[in-house]
Amino acid sequence: MRLGLKLPLGAAVLATALWVLLSGSPAWAGRVHPDLEARLQALPPGVPVAVIVEMVDQLDPAAAAATAPAHQRQLRIQAVVDALRDHANRGQGPVRAIVVREQALGNVTRVVLFWVFNGLALTATEPVIRQLAARADVWEIRPDAEIPAPPPVQAAASPGAAASVWNLDKIRAPEVWALDPAYTGSGQVVGSFDTGVDITHPDLLPRYRGNHAISWFDPYGEHLTPFDFNGHGTHTTGTAVGGAASGLSIGVAPGARWIAAKAWDDSGLGLASAFHAIFQWFLAPGGNPANAPDVVNSSWAFALGGCIGEFTADVLAFRAAGIFPSFAAGNDGPTEGSVRSPGNSSEAFAAGATDVNDDIAAFSARGPSPCGGPVKPDVTAPGVAVLSAVPGGYVSASGTSMAAPHVTGAVAVLRSIEPALTVDELETLLMFGAVDLGAVGPDDTFGNGRLDLFTSAQILLGGLDRPIVTLSVTDAIASEVGDTTAAFTLTRTGPTDKPLVVKYTVGGTATAGSDYVALPGTISFPAGSTTVPVVVSAIDDTIAEGPETVIVTLAADAAYIVGAPSRATVTIISDEAPPDLVVSALSAPPSVGTLAGFTVSTTVKNQGALPAAATVLKLYLSTRSVFDATATLLGSRDVPPLAVGASSAGATTLTIPVGKPTGTYYLIARADADDVVVEGDETNNTQSAQVQVRVEVLVSPAAIDLATPPVTFTISGNGFANVGFGLPVVNFVRGTTLLAQARASALAGSTSLTVPFPTSATTLTPNVPGLSAGPVEVQVWLQTGTSTYSPLGTGPLSVSDTRPTPGVNAITPSTIDLATPPVTFTIAGNGFSNTGFGLPVINFTRAGALLAQARATAMAGSTSLSVPFPTPATSLTPNLPGLSAGAVQVQVYLATSSTSYSLLGTVTLTVVDTRPAPGLSAITPNPADLATPPATFTITGAGFDTLLSGLPVINFYRGGTFLAQARASARTSTTLTVPFPTSATSLTPNLPGLSAGAVDVQVWSPTGSGAYTLIGTLPLTIVDSRPTPIVTGITPDAIDLATPPATFTITGSGFANRGFGLPVINFYRGGTFLAQARVTALASTALTVPFPTSATSLTPNLPGLSAGPVQAQVWQPTSSTSFTLIGTAALTVADTRPAPGVTGITPSTIDLAAPPGSFTITGGGFENFGFGLPVINFMRSGALLAQARATGVIGGAMLTVPFPTSATSLTPNLPGLSAGAVDVQVWLQTAAGSYRLLGSAPLTVR
Repeated sequence: MRLGLKLPLGAAVLATALWVLLSGSPAWAGRVHPDLEARLQALPPGVPVAVIVEMVDQLDPAAAAATAPAHQRQLRIQAVVDALRDHANRGQGPVRAIVVREQALGNVTRVVLFWVFNGLALTATEPVIRQLAARADVWEIRPDAEIPAPPPVQAAASPGAAASVWNLDKIRAPEVWALDPAYTGSGQVVGSFDTGVDITHPDLLPRYRGNHAISWFDPYGEHLTPFDFNGHGTHTTGTAVGGAASGLSIGVAPGARWIAAKAWDDSGLGLASAFHAIFQWFLAPGGNPANAPDVVNSSWAFALGGCIGEFTADVLAFRAAGIFPSFAAGNDGPTEGSVRSPGNSSEAFAAGATDVNDDIAAFSARGPSPCGGPVKPDVTAPGVAVLSAVPGGYVSASGTSMAAPHVTGAVAVLRSIEPALTVDELETLLMFGAVDLGAVGPDDTFGNGRLDLFTSAQILLGGLDRPIVTLSVTDAIASEVGDTTAAFTLTRTGPTDKPLVVKYTVGGTATAGSDYVALPGTISFPAGSTTVPVVVSAIDDTIAEGPETVIVTLAADAAYIVGAPSRATVTIISDEAPPDLVVSALSAPPSVGTLAGFTVSTTVKNQGALPAAATVLKLYLSTRSVFDATATLLGSRDVPPLAVGASSAGATTLTIPVGKPTGTYYLIARADADDVVVEGDETNNTQSAQVQVRVEVLVSPAAIDLATPPVTFTISGNGFANVGFGLPVVNFVRGTTLLAQARASALAGSTSLTVPFPTSATTLTPNVPGLSAGPVEVQVWLQTGTSTYSPLGTGPLSVSDTRPTPGVNAITPSTIDLATPPVTFTIAGNGFSNTGFGLPVINFTRAGALLAQARATAMAGSTSLSVPFPTPATSLTPNLPGLSAGAVQVQVYLATSSTSYSLLGTVTLTVVDTRPAPGLSAITPNPADLATPPATFTITGAGFDTLLSGLPVINFYRGGTFLAQARASARTSTTLTVPFPTSATSLTPNLPGLSAGAVDVQVWSPTGSGAYTLIGTLPLTIVDSRPTPIVTGITPDAIDLATPPATFTITGSGFANRGFGLPVINFYRGGTFLAQARVTALASTALTVPFPTSATSLTPNLPGLSAGPVQAQVWQPTSSTSFTLIGTAALTVADTRPAPGVTGITPSTIDLAAPPGSFTITGGGFENFGFGLPVINFMRSGALLAQARATGVIGGAMLTVPFPTSATSLTPNLPGLSAGAVDVQVWLQTAAGSYRLLGSAPLTVR
C-alpha cells in the first residue's frame, strides 16, 4: 500500500490564492450587505433583524493543521479546533461586549457565537447593526439567509418487484467489498448534513454511532434524537451507509457508522446561522474534536446561482481538519455555469448526476464554476432512479443529492483501506479513478468522469506509478467474406514510458480456430505508446450459422490497474444465411389477476434466408424486460416448420402462479425457446409486454342490494395477516374514487376475512360517500406500519339499489301564522335515512336566501320526518334571520358525511304574520347618573316577540360618535332588558363608553349573519356627578432599591374604575420611561400599586427604577386602548446595593471524584426579574460544558447553585464538567428567552 499521492499543483495554488482573498483586510470599516441595507430601509424602527456578523481577522485553519503531522488526523483536527476557538475568543471580545450591553437593553434578542469562522449571529435592531458595522474589526454584516429545504419524498413499504441497485454495480462497490471484508467503510464515521435521519429504519438503525450527545444535532431544538421530517436525509444517508434489510444492498459503505445534523426545522426553514452551527458541531461533536466524522455528506445548495461564499471558511476548516466535504452540484442543469454554491468552490468536492447508461442527467448542474478554479463538477455519480431508504420504506429518487452520497460512501471505503488519507489525497484518488465520459479529459459536464470506486481502490493499493488499462471496441463486426476483421483497442493512462504486457481472456459463442484465428491472450504496449489494437480475423466456413461473438476481458496483474470498461464484444457474421425466428406480434391484457386465466396472442415469423424446423414458443413472467434466468415459465405453444417469410399466429391461456405478489411485471415471449434452430441472429427472438399483476380475492356475497344490505362480507384469498398493526383494511373503490372503507373484524387462518358492511362508522378515512349502485372493486390492504399499507388483492362486487326513488311530497301544516306557529312540521316523501351522520337537515329558503334551519328529530321508516319549528336554537348555521311572511321553499338534505349533504327534495310552505309590528316608546331610567349607574335599562314598546333572529343590539351614540354597546339580555312582547354598557358588553372593541350629555339609544334587530335592521331610536340623558380625580402624594415617597417596598400607596380623591380597568402608573425620569405597574386595589382616595418590575409592566423591555428623582404618573383608562393623565407624584429613589458583578465562587477548586452538592457565588446585583433566578454557564474556550439555574438568592449578593448535571441543564446534550480551568458565567434572565451577562468567576476542576 502506498500513500505517495500528490495533489496537482494547480489545485493547491488555487486553494492558497482563494484564502488570501478571503482573509485580506479591507482599507475601510465593516459594511452592511446591500440585501440587508434594503431590508433595514423597509422595516419600521425598532423591529429586530436576524444577521450574521463576520470579523475582518480570519484564521487560516490550514496553517493551524500544519503544526501537526500530515497523516495524524486526530492531532490535526485538535490543533485546528483549538486554534479556531482561541482566535474567535480573542478577536470577538469588543464586539461581544457591545452585544452583551445591548442585550441588557433589549436591543439584541438572540446571540450565537461562532469559531468555525470568526463571527457571530444575532437578532438586533438597526442602531445596533449600524454600530457594529462602523467598527474597523467587522468585515461585513449580512442577512441570516434562508436556505430552501428539498421537497419531501414518499415511501413504499418495501422495494418494488422491479427495484434495482444498479448504482452500486456501476461504481463497482461490490468489487471493492470482495477484496477484503474490512473494505466496506469499517471503522469510519459518515456525517449527514441534511433534513435528518429516520433512526428507526432497519437499514440505518444498526449503523448509528449512538450516544445522541455526540451523534445528533438539531440546532432548532425540536428533536432530542435523530428524526427526519422530510425523507431526503434518510435517502442520502441510506445511499452512503445503508444495509440490506430489504434483501437489496443500498449503501456504498455498509460497514461505516453515521451521525447526523438537522439543517432545517420541521416547517422546512433553514437559516445560514444554523448551517454554520452545524459545520461547527461536526468539527467537535459534543465539544470534542475526537468525535468528528471522516466525511460529511451535504446534499444541498443555494437556490441562487453565482459564487456565494457564505460557507467558504467552514469548508476550509473541514479540509484542514481532515473532514472530506462532499457536496451536490445542484439540479439547475443543463445551463452552462449552473453549478451551485457551496459545491462550486474549489474547497468543496461536488458531484453531478448520471443515469444507468452513463448519460448525464438533464438536471445535473454544469460548469464552469462562477467561482473560477478547477473543473466543476469534480466527478459525476449515479443520480437517476437511485433506490434508497426513506421513513417507512424505500423509494427511487433522482437528483445530484442522490449522486453526492456515492462519493461520501466511496471516501469512507477508501479510508477503511487507509485511514490516514488526507482530503487532498482522497480527491486525487476519486478523480484519477473516475471513468472518463463525454469529451476526452476533464469537462464541465462530467467533471473528471463518473465515479469508479474499484479503480480508485486499486490506485490506493498499488500507487499512481502503475498505468490504468481500459478496453474498447473500434470495429465491432467481422464477416466471413469481405471485411473479415474486427478490432479491440487497449488504452493505458498514467505512466507510458516503459513497455507493458497486458493479459486478457477470450470467450463468447464463436470458436477459436474454426470461426476466427485464435488470440494469444496477451498484448504488449511499446514504450511511449498509449494504445494497442487486438485484431479478430474471421475464418470462412461452409456452416449455416448465426452471428457469433468474441468477448475479450482484461485480466488483473500487478504491473497495471484494470480500469473500466474492462470487457468488450465483437461479432462474426456468417455468409451462409440461416433461418431467423422472431416474435413479430405480442398481445396481452394490461392487467391480469391471480384467480382466472388470461389469453395471450403471439405471432412467430421466419425472417431468415432458409426454412426453419418446428420449434416451441415459451411465455415467461419477469420483473425485467429482458429474458434471464430469473424469469418464471407460464406456458408454451408449438410452432410448426416455417418457410422463408412465413408466420405462425396463436393464442395461449396462462395463469399467474399462486403467491406472486402484486406489482408491475413483463410478459416475455421467446421464439425457439429451446434453441433447436441455428439462427442468423440468436439475440432477437424475444419480445416483452408490460402487465400489472393483481392478486384477486373472492367476495361473498358477490352481489348485494342496498335495500337489504348484508351485515358482513366474507373475503377469501391468501396471505391475510395481522403483522402487529391491526387486521387488514378493505377499500371499496369505483374507478379512482374511494366509496367506503372498513377494517376486517375477524381473520380465519390466512385465507378468510370477515368484514362489516361499510358505513361512516367503519371508515378510517373521513367523508367518503358510501356504496352506491354499480360495479365496485374490493381492495384488501395489509397494514405494515402505523401509517403504511401493502396491497394484498382485489375482487369484484356488484351493488344494486331497489330502494324507492327518494323525494319530498308534502309538508304539514303547509300554511302557518307566525302569531301562532306550530311546534313541529311533518314532511312526507321517500328515501329519508340516517347514513351515519345524523337525521336529515331542513333548510327554509326564499329566493336562494337561507332564512331558518332545523334537523329532523324523528323519522318513521323512510317516508316521514318530524321537524321542529325553526328557531336560532335549532339552526346549524348561526345568525339566520328566521321565517317571515311569504312563500318559503322547504329543502330536505341527507347528511352524507360530517360536512357534506345531498338535496333529496323541496316542498313549498306559506308563511303569514298577523303579529303587530315592533316599535319603541321609552327607556328607563332616564336620566342616568354615572356616579350611580343602573345595572340595567328597560326599553318599552311593542312587537318585540316578532324578532326571531336573536336578541336586539343597543347602540349608544352622540352625534356621529359611537359611545357604547350592549345586547339585550331579556325580552317580552313589550319590554327589552339591556345591561348598562361597558367594555364587557360591547360587540365592537375599543368604544369610549358613556359620558355626560345627550345620547341617542338605537335598537337594532338582527336579520342575518352580520346584518341588522334599525327598529327605532330613543333619547337618553347622561349626567356625571362623580368628583374630578386628583393626585396628592405617594407613600413611601423615598425608597432604597436595596430594600424596596412591596407596594406604594398613592393618595388623592375621585379614583374610580371607569369600566376599562384600574389605573396604570408610569414611572418616568425626564423623558425616559423607566417602569410601569397597574393598580391592584382602589378606594376613592387611595390606590395600591405593586413595586414595578418586568412582571408588572404592560410595556416590554423597560429598564426599571434606578437612583434619582422619579415622577409617578397616574393614568385613568378611558377605553381598552386610551388613557387620560390624572396627576403626578414625586418619588425619590436611592440605591445602596453592592455594585453588580461577580466576585467569587466557593469552592473555587473541586475534584470530580468528590463533587460538592452546590456552589456559593458572591457578588452584587443578583435578582429575579420575574423570569427565574440567574442561570450559570460553565465554559471553557467558548464551549458550553454544563449549566444550572440558581436555587436561592440572598440579598442580591449571594447565589446558591447546584452542582451542574444533565438534570440541571437548560441546554440538552452538554458534555459536563471535565478537568481544567472553567469560566463560571452568571446570566440574569431579563425576559423569556433573553439573558444579560452579569459577570464571571474562575473555577478549577480536577
